[in-house]
Amino acid sequence: MSESRILLDDVEIILVGTGHILEKSVKEVGEVIERENPDIVAVELCEGRYRALKGEVTNFSVKDALSGNPLILLTQWLLAYIQRKIGDEIGVQPGAEMLAAIEKAEERGCDVALVDRPIQITMQRFWAKMSVWEKLKMFLSLASAIFHLRELGEAKGRKRARVLGGVDVEHLTDEDVVSQLLNELRQFSPGAATALLDERDAFIAGRLRSLSKMLHERAAREKAGKEQKRQTQMRDARVKEGSGESGSVGKIVAVVGAGHVQGIRKYLSNPDLIPPLEDLCDVPARKKISLKTLLTAGLLAVL
Repeated sequence: MSESRILLDDVEIILVGTGHILEKSVKEVGEVIERENPDIVAVELCEGRYRALKGEVTNFSVKDALSGNPLILLTQWLLAYIQRKIGDEIGVQPGAEMLAAIEKAEERGCDVALVDRPIQITMQRFWAKMSVWEKLKMFLSLASAIFHLRELGEAKGRKRARVLGGVDVEHLTDEDVVSQLLNELRQFSPGAATALLDERDAFIAGRLRSLSKMLHERAAREKAGKEQKRQTQMRDARVKEGSGESGSVGKIVAVVGAGHVQGIRKYLSNPDLIPPLEDLCDVPARKKISLKTLLTAGLLAVL
């Protein structure tokens, strides 16, 4: 797990980078919240993903396939399936650290904020930014990953390797490993990396900026109220102003995947670079792909 601190609008933001399938992340996020006692705990979840983690919705259904783009939904289901299988191997289900952060926040009376972009919008923009060839490569890679995971699951009489794709899962939150994985994604599909990473970094940074402004304004109102009280109670010299000790007027702990920390920090350090959130939520018009195009791409893939 990695931590990064930044001061925005006189509010201290602690970015906590986690591995979504690491048991140690579940424990560590609780320790950070306990130590920092923030005003707000922000988590890299949207309403849909939160409900899915709570078991209130399913990830994929025939009804969804009929009402939406079945290829996008299939891609989302495959990605979720791979994450779940990896979680089975490691012993921790994806998103467990996010639920742990929410549970700890509620236990301590902290506000909770879901700061990620809706998964449906992310998947639609992800799909639209990929070429037909990139989509075909992705499905082949997902099929290969599923086959590899099944091989691991069938391994008997030997210790299962905690290595997937050449990466030691215990070090998934190390900066060099994260950078390596992100670079591989960008080489595989620059458009997909933009939708899955860069746009969400900007969206989450924008949400954190809004939360910091809210805390700043709340602190200003409280300070004005204390000043008014101080003027009417001049004898009480112990009345404090602001939050005092750390120089900040509020604190946010943001629990995000390790791959998002650097990008979010970049945007928070340069808030003018954050685009309007509504622009990041525009859903591109659906493009119809002809059967001939798909067959041609499939033929090229096997040649």
